[in-house]
Amino acid sequence: MKEFQLTNIVKILFSNARKILIVGLCTFTVSAIIALFVLEPKYESTAQVLSSSNANTTNQSGLVGIAAGFGINLPIEGAETVFSSDLYSAIILSNHFLENLLSKRFIDYHDGDNKLLLDIIITKDNIPSFDRNKLALESLKKDIIKVTKDPRTGIVSITAETFNRKFSQELCEAIIIDLNKFQQKFTLESAQKKKTFIENRIVEVDKDLHSIEKELSDFYESNINYKNSPKLVIEQNRIQTKYDVSKGVFITLNQEYEMAKIEEVKETQFLKVIDKPGLAFKKSYPLRKQIVILWTILITIVFSCWIVLRESKNFMKTEDLEKIRELRRILKNQIGI
Repeated sequence: MKEFQLTNIVKILFSNARKILIVGLCTFTVSAIIALFVLEPKYESTAQVLSSSNANTTNQSGLVGIAAGFGINLPIEGAETVFSSDLYSAIILSNHFLENLLSKRFIDYHDGDNKLLLDIIITKDNIPSFDRNKLALESLKKDIIKVTKDPRTGIVSITAETFNRKFSQELCEAIIIDLNKFQQKFTLESAQKKKTFIENRIVEVDKDLHSIEKELSDFYESNINYKNSPKLVIEQNRIQTKYDVSKGVFITLNQEYEMAKIEEVKETQFLKVIDKPGLAFKKSYPLRKQIVILWTILITIVFSCWIVLRESKNFMKTEDLEKIRELRRILKNQIGI
Protein backbone atom coordinates (compact mmCIF):
# COMPACT_ATOMS: atom_id res chain seq x y z
CA MET A 1 0.00 0.00 0.00
CA LYS A 2 1.11 3.57 -0.62
CA GLU A 3 2.16 5.90 2.13
CA PHE A 4 -0.37 8.65 2.85
CA GLN A 5 1.39 11.86 1.75
CA LEU A 6 0.57 15.52 1.11
CA THR A 7 0.47 14.84 -2.63
CA ASN A 8 -2.33 12.39 -2.02
CA ILE A 9 -4.38 15.09 -0.27
CA VAL A 10 -3.89 17.37 -3.28
CA LYS A 11 -4.91 14.53 -5.59
CA ILE A 12 -8.10 13.91 -3.61
CA LEU A 13 -9.00 17.61 -3.64
CA PHE A 14 -8.41 18.01 -7.38
CA SER A 15 -10.35 14.85 -8.20
CA ASN A 16 -13.32 16.22 -6.21
CA ALA A 17 -12.93 19.84 -7.27
CA ARG A 18 -16.31 19.87 -8.98
CA LYS A 19 -18.13 18.65 -5.87
CA ILE A 20 -16.30 21.17 -3.69
CA LEU A 21 -17.13 23.97 -6.12
CA ILE A 22 -20.81 23.02 -6.18
CA VAL A 23 -20.96 22.91 -2.36
CA GLY A 24 -19.23 26.30 -2.20
CA LEU A 25 -21.67 27.86 -4.68
CA CYS A 26 -24.68 26.37 -2.86
CA THR A 27 -23.39 27.64 0.46
CA PHE A 28 -22.80 31.07 -1.05
CA THR A 29 -26.34 31.18 -2.45
CA VAL A 30 -28.05 29.93 0.71
CA SER A 31 -26.08 32.25 3.04
CA ALA A 32 -26.78 35.20 0.72
CA ILE A 33 -30.52 34.46 0.78
CA ILE A 34 -30.48 34.18 4.58
CA ALA A 35 -28.51 37.40 4.97
CA LEU A 36 -30.78 39.28 2.54
CA PHE A 37 -34.24 38.01 3.43
CA VAL A 38 -34.16 36.08 6.73
CA LEU A 39 -31.96 38.02 9.14
CA GLU A 40 -33.72 41.14 10.39
CA PRO A 41 -31.61 44.24 9.73
CA LYS A 42 -30.64 46.51 12.61
CA TYR A 43 -29.72 50.19 12.70
CA GLU A 44 -27.63 52.14 15.20
CA SER A 45 -28.15 55.66 16.45
CA THR A 46 -25.35 57.09 18.58
CA ALA A 47 -25.09 60.22 20.70
CA GLN A 48 -21.98 61.60 22.37
CA VAL A 49 -22.43 63.37 25.70
CA LEU A 50 -20.30 64.87 28.43
CA SER A 51 -21.16 65.78 32.00
CA SER A 52 -21.65 69.55 32.20
CA SER A 53 -22.59 69.92 35.84
CA ASN A 54 -21.40 73.31 37.04
CA ALA A 55 -22.00 73.11 40.76
CA ASN A 56 -20.04 75.69 42.73
CA THR A 57 -17.72 73.39 44.60
CA THR A 58 -15.56 76.28 45.79
CA ASN A 59 -18.24 77.77 48.04
CA GLN A 60 -19.19 74.32 49.25
CA SER A 61 -15.60 73.52 50.14
CA GLY A 62 -15.38 76.80 52.07
CA LEU A 63 -18.50 75.97 54.01
CA VAL A 64 -17.29 72.47 54.76
CA GLY A 65 -13.92 73.82 55.97
CA ILE A 66 -15.44 76.44 58.30
CA ALA A 67 -18.03 74.02 59.60
CA ALA A 68 -15.40 71.34 60.21
CA GLY A 69 -13.41 73.81 62.25
CA PHE A 70 -16.48 74.34 64.39
CA GLY A 71 -17.02 70.60 64.80
CA ILE A 72 -19.80 70.29 62.21
CA ASN A 73 -19.93 67.84 59.30
CA LEU A 74 -22.02 69.21 56.43
CA PRO A 75 -23.58 66.62 54.05
CA ILE A 76 -22.84 68.69 50.95
CA GLU A 77 -21.73 67.13 47.70
CA GLY A 78 -21.09 68.77 44.37
CA ALA A 79 -23.00 67.38 41.46
CA GLU A 80 -19.74 66.92 39.58
CA THR A 81 -18.49 64.43 42.17
CA VAL A 82 -21.78 62.53 42.13
CA PHE A 83 -22.43 62.37 38.38
CA SER A 84 -19.16 61.93 36.59
CA SER A 85 -19.13 60.33 33.15
CA ASP A 86 -17.70 57.18 34.75
CA LEU A 87 -21.12 56.49 36.28
CA TYR A 88 -23.23 56.96 33.15
CA SER A 89 -22.92 53.34 32.01
CA ALA A 90 -23.93 51.99 35.43
CA ILE A 91 -26.88 54.41 35.64
CA ILE A 92 -28.21 53.77 32.14
CA LEU A 93 -27.90 49.97 32.39
CA SER A 94 -29.39 49.80 35.88
CA ASN A 95 -32.73 48.00 36.30
CA HIS A 96 -34.36 51.10 37.82
CA PHE A 97 -33.44 53.29 34.84
CA LEU A 98 -34.40 50.69 32.22
CA GLU A 99 -37.72 49.82 33.88
CA ASN A 100 -38.68 53.47 33.64
CA LEU A 101 -37.67 53.40 29.96
CA LEU A 102 -39.80 50.29 29.33
CA SER A 103 -42.87 52.13 30.59
CA LYS A 104 -42.52 54.84 27.93
CA ARG A 105 -44.45 54.81 24.67
CA PHE A 106 -42.90 54.70 21.20
CA ILE A 107 -44.11 54.16 17.66
CA ASP A 108 -43.83 50.49 16.69
CA TYR A 109 -42.64 50.82 13.11
CA HIS A 110 -43.70 47.23 12.39
CA ASP A 111 -47.37 48.21 12.44
CA GLY A 112 -47.36 51.97 13.18
CA ASP A 113 -49.09 51.64 16.56
CA ASN A 114 -48.14 53.60 19.68
CA LYS A 115 -46.99 51.04 22.26
CA LEU A 116 -45.02 50.63 25.43
CA LEU A 117 -41.36 49.87 24.80
CA LEU A 118 -41.92 46.63 26.72
CA ASP A 119 -44.54 45.50 24.20
CA ILE A 120 -42.35 46.46 21.25
CA ILE A 121 -39.41 44.42 22.53
CA ILE A 122 -41.40 41.40 23.77
CA THR A 123 -44.15 40.68 21.27
CA LYS A 124 -45.42 37.44 22.81
CA ASP A 125 -48.49 37.88 25.02
CA ASN A 126 -48.54 34.41 26.59
CA ILE A 127 -45.51 35.15 28.81
CA PRO A 128 -46.09 36.04 32.50
CA SER A 129 -45.63 39.72 33.31
CA PHE A 130 -42.54 39.16 35.49
CA ASP A 131 -40.83 37.06 32.82
CA ARG A 132 -41.68 39.57 30.08
CA ASN A 133 -40.13 42.37 32.11
CA LYS A 134 -37.03 40.29 32.83
CA LEU A 135 -36.57 39.32 29.18
CA ALA A 136 -37.01 42.94 28.10
CA LEU A 137 -34.36 44.13 30.55
CA GLU A 138 -31.91 41.47 29.33
CA SER A 139 -32.59 42.44 25.72
CA LEU A 140 -31.97 46.13 26.44
CA LYS A 141 -28.71 45.42 28.24
CA LYS A 142 -27.28 42.85 25.83
CA ASP A 143 -28.64 43.71 22.39
CA ILE A 144 -30.14 47.20 22.22
CA ILE A 145 -28.27 49.70 24.41
CA LYS A 146 -24.50 50.15 24.51
CA VAL A 147 -22.61 52.71 26.58
CA THR A 148 -18.90 53.34 26.13
CA LYS A 149 -16.50 56.00 27.37
CA ASP A 150 -13.39 57.44 25.79
CA PRO A 151 -10.78 57.25 28.60
CA ARG A 152 -8.80 60.17 27.15
CA THR A 153 -11.58 62.72 26.69
CA GLY A 154 -14.25 61.45 29.10
CA ILE A 155 -16.84 61.63 26.30
CA VAL A 156 -19.57 58.99 26.66
CA SER A 157 -21.12 57.35 23.59
CA ILE A 158 -24.71 56.12 24.00
CA THR A 159 -25.91 53.77 21.24
CA ALA A 160 -29.36 52.34 20.58
CA GLU A 161 -29.64 49.52 18.01
CA THR A 162 -33.09 48.42 16.79
CA PHE A 163 -34.88 47.13 13.67
CA ASN A 164 -35.75 50.66 12.48
CA ARG A 165 -33.44 53.66 12.02
CA LYS A 166 -36.07 56.15 13.22
CA PHE A 167 -36.92 54.04 16.26
CA SER A 168 -33.21 53.81 17.16
CA GLN A 169 -32.95 57.60 17.03
CA GLU A 170 -36.07 58.11 19.18
CA LEU A 171 -34.91 55.55 21.75
CA CYS A 172 -31.46 57.15 22.00
CA GLU A 173 -33.06 60.59 22.48
CA ALA A 174 -35.31 59.18 25.23
CA ILE A 175 -32.27 57.75 27.04
CA ILE A 176 -30.56 61.16 27.05
CA ILE A 177 -33.71 62.92 28.29
CA ASP A 178 -34.24 60.37 31.07
CA LEU A 179 -30.59 60.54 32.11
CA ASN A 180 -30.79 64.30 32.47
CA LYS A 181 -34.07 64.02 34.42
CA PHE A 182 -32.52 61.39 36.65
CA GLN A 183 -29.69 63.77 37.54
CA GLN A 184 -32.11 66.65 38.07
CA LYS A 185 -34.23 64.56 40.44
CA PHE A 186 -31.18 63.41 42.39
CA THR A 187 -29.86 66.96 42.63
CA LEU A 188 -33.28 68.28 43.72
CA GLU A 189 -33.48 65.69 46.50
CA SER A 190 -29.93 66.55 47.58
CA ALA A 191 -30.77 70.27 47.55
CA GLN A 192 -33.86 69.67 49.69
CA LYS A 193 -31.90 67.63 52.21
CA LYS A 194 -29.17 70.27 52.24
CA LYS A 195 -31.73 73.04 52.75
CA THR A 196 -33.38 71.20 55.67
CA PHE A 197 -30.02 70.53 57.29
CA ILE A 198 -28.93 74.16 56.93
CA GLU A 199 -32.23 75.41 58.35
CA ASN A 200 -31.71 73.32 61.48
CA ARG A 201 -28.09 74.41 61.78
CA ILE A 202 -29.00 78.09 61.41
CA VAL A 203 -31.36 77.78 64.37
CA GLU A 204 -28.69 76.08 66.49
CA VAL A 205 -25.88 78.45 65.49
CA ASP A 206 -28.15 81.46 66.07
CA LYS A 207 -28.78 80.30 69.64
CA ASP A 208 -25.05 79.77 70.19
CA LEU A 209 -24.30 83.18 68.71
CA HIS A 210 -26.76 84.92 71.05
CA SER A 211 -25.29 83.03 73.99
CA ILE A 212 -21.75 84.12 73.07
CA GLU A 213 -22.89 87.71 72.50
CA LYS A 214 -24.41 87.77 75.98
CA GLU A 215 -21.22 86.27 77.40
CA LEU A 216 -19.15 88.93 75.65
CA SER A 217 -21.51 91.71 76.78
CA ASP A 218 -21.40 90.51 80.40
CA PHE A 219 -17.61 90.41 80.22
CA TYR A 220 -17.39 94.04 79.08
CA GLU A 221 -19.85 95.20 81.76
CA SER A 222 -17.99 93.38 84.52
CA ASN A 223 -14.51 94.30 83.35
CA ILE A 224 -14.44 97.89 82.17
CA ASN A 225 -10.67 98.18 82.63
CA TYR A 226 -9.83 94.64 81.35
CA LYS A 227 -6.96 95.96 79.21
CA ASN A 228 -4.93 96.56 82.35
CA SER A 229 -5.03 92.85 83.20
CA PRO A 230 -3.21 90.32 80.96
CA LYS A 231 -5.48 87.50 82.16
CA LEU A 232 -8.62 89.45 81.30
CA VAL A 233 -7.20 90.34 77.88
CA ILE A 234 -6.65 86.63 77.19
CA GLU A 235 -10.18 85.86 78.35
CA GLN A 236 -11.59 88.63 76.16
CA ASN A 237 -9.64 87.27 73.15
CA ARG A 238 -10.97 83.76 73.80
CA ILE A 239 -14.59 84.93 73.89
CA GLN A 240 -14.08 87.22 70.89
CA THR A 241 -12.57 84.35 68.83
CA LYS A 242 -15.45 82.08 69.70
CA TYR A 243 -17.84 84.86 68.68
CA ASP A 244 -16.03 85.48 65.35
CA VAL A 245 -16.09 81.76 64.47
CA SER A 246 -19.77 81.43 65.33
CA LYS A 247 -20.60 84.56 63.36
CA GLY A 248 -18.63 83.29 60.35
CA VAL A 249 -20.50 79.99 60.39
CA PHE A 250 -23.82 81.84 60.72
CA ILE A 251 -23.06 84.07 57.71
CA THR A 252 -21.86 81.14 55.59
CA LEU A 253 -24.89 79.05 56.49
CA ASN A 254 -27.22 81.85 55.43
CA GLN A 255 -25.38 82.19 52.12
CA GLU A 256 -25.62 78.46 51.51
CA TYR A 257 -29.28 78.50 52.50
CA GLU A 258 -30.03 81.03 49.77
CA MET A 259 -28.06 78.95 47.25
CA ALA A 260 -29.95 75.81 48.31
CA LYS A 261 -33.27 77.57 47.69
CA ILE A 262 -32.10 78.50 44.20
CA GLU A 263 -30.90 74.95 43.47
CA GLU A 264 -34.27 73.63 44.63
CA VAL A 265 -36.20 75.50 41.93
CA LYS A 266 -33.77 75.82 39.03
CA GLU A 267 -33.60 73.37 36.13
CA THR A 268 -30.06 72.55 35.11
CA GLN A 269 -28.95 70.84 31.91
CA PHE A 270 -26.47 68.32 33.30
CA LEU A 271 -25.62 66.72 29.97
CA LYS A 272 -23.63 68.49 27.31
CA VAL A 273 -24.75 66.81 24.07
CA ILE A 274 -21.81 66.92 21.68
CA ASP A 275 -23.41 64.83 18.92
CA LYS A 276 -27.19 64.38 18.86
CA PRO A 277 -28.67 60.98 17.92
CA GLY A 278 -28.90 60.76 14.15
CA LEU A 279 -30.51 58.51 11.56
CA ALA A 280 -28.33 55.60 10.49
CA PHE A 281 -27.20 55.77 6.86
CA LYS A 282 -26.66 52.01 6.62
CA LYS A 283 -27.42 48.82 8.50
CA SER A 284 -25.21 47.88 11.45
CA TYR A 285 -26.39 44.25 11.20
CA PRO A 286 -26.20 41.91 9.42
CA LEU A 287 -22.82 42.45 7.80
CA ARG A 288 -23.89 40.63 4.65
CA LYS A 289 -20.55 40.41 2.85
CA GLN A 290 -18.74 39.09 5.89
CA ILE A 291 -21.47 36.56 6.66
CA VAL A 292 -21.61 35.19 3.11
CA ILE A 293 -17.82 35.00 2.71
CA LEU A 294 -17.16 33.43 6.11
CA TRP A 295 -19.90 30.80 5.78
CA THR A 296 -18.81 29.92 2.24
CA ILE A 297 -15.18 29.49 3.32
CA LEU A 298 -16.10 27.54 6.45
CA ILE A 299 -18.49 25.06 4.76
CA THR A 300 -16.09 24.59 1.84
CA ILE A 301 -13.19 23.77 4.21
CA VAL A 302 -15.34 21.39 6.29
CA PHE A 303 -16.60 19.60 3.15
CA SER A 304 -13.07 19.33 1.75
CA CYS A 305 -11.79 17.82 5.01
CA TRP A 306 -14.66 15.34 5.01
CA ILE A 307 -13.82 14.23 1.46
CA VAL A 308 -10.14 13.86 2.33
CA LEU A 309 -10.93 11.76 5.41
CA ARG A 310 -13.42 9.62 3.48
CA GLU A 311 -11.10 8.82 0.59
CA SER A 312 -7.80 8.70 2.50
CA LYS A 313 -8.34 5.01 3.24
CA ASN A 314 -7.29 4.25 -0.34
CA PHE A 315 -3.81 5.55 0.52
CA MET A 316 -3.38 3.85 3.91
CA LYS A 317 -1.70 0.59 4.78
CA THR A 318 -3.80 -2.45 5.60
CA GLU A 319 -2.75 -2.43 9.27
CA ASP A 320 -3.71 1.24 9.56
CA LEU A 321 -7.17 0.50 8.22
CA GLU A 322 -7.60 -2.32 10.69
CA LYS A 323 -6.69 -0.01 13.57
CA ILE A 324 -9.23 2.55 12.37
CA ARG A 325 -11.95 -0.12 12.12
CA GLU A 326 -11.10 -1.30 15.63
CA LEU A 327 -11.38 2.25 16.97
CA ARG A 328 -14.76 2.63 15.27
CA ARG A 329 -16.01 -0.60 16.87
CA ILE A 330 -14.85 0.57 20.29
CA LEU A 331 -16.54 3.95 19.79
CA LYS A 332 -19.82 2.30 18.75
CA ASN A 333 -19.76 0.06 21.83
CA GLN A 334 -19.10 3.04 24.11
CA ILE A 335 -21.97 5.12 22.81
CA GLY A 336 -24.32 2.16 22.42
CA ILE A 337 -24.83 2.27 18.65
